[in-house]
Amino acid sequence: MKLVDLLIEMRTDILGAMGSVEDSSGGLVWDNTRPNWSTRSHLQDLFNRYLSSGAQFGVFSVVRHCDCPDKRHSGYPVSPGSHGIKEWRDKKFIWTGEQTFQGERLMPCACGASTKPIKHNVIEELVIRKHSATKRHECFVQALSCVQEAIDNSGEKKPRSAIREWLLYAVLQLNDSILPHTVDEFIKQRRAANQGRS
Repeated sequence: MKLVDLLIEMRTDILGAMGSVEDSSGGLVWDNTRPNWSTRSHLQDLFNRYLSSGAQFGVFSVVRHCDCPDKRHSGYPVSPGSHGIKEWRDKKFIWTGEQTFQGERLMPCACGASTKPIKHNVIEELVIRKHSATKRHECFVQALSCVQEAIDNSGEKKPRSAIREWLLYAVLQLNDSILPHTVDEFIKQRRAANQGRS
């Protein structure tokens, strides 16, 4: 499978998920729209599936640890994983700045002070292996980030329009990545061609 095939598949799945997000019927007894918790679960599965598939193309989620109670903690140690990253800002990777989580988590800290789970601040960030990275990789990461935003906006009593907006933004990212050139580039070429005729 090529990355573009993964993007096409992801686009299809996101459009399907977007179509199932309907506004509620205002608390009426016969409201049979999909509840937010179900949408959230579906989107989390979609995110995990595509993040896992992205690993074969050099896209990974990295957990870095901001602090922990141990005095020996220093900097932002990174949890070990299939990415092989030993330290934050490893030069073999593009650190995208796209964070899928930031906050407290109960887990062992990567500083190695203890193997016991401890509550401390962590940041989960999407990274791309630099070797053979393309614009498609960046669009894939942005689309994943948009799906995560949709998940974050699918809490109970949150407006469903926000879920749809983030999913639509993901689809727009994927559209520009799947096509040979972006819509903006197409419009620019079209306008230049039309000016040449006049």
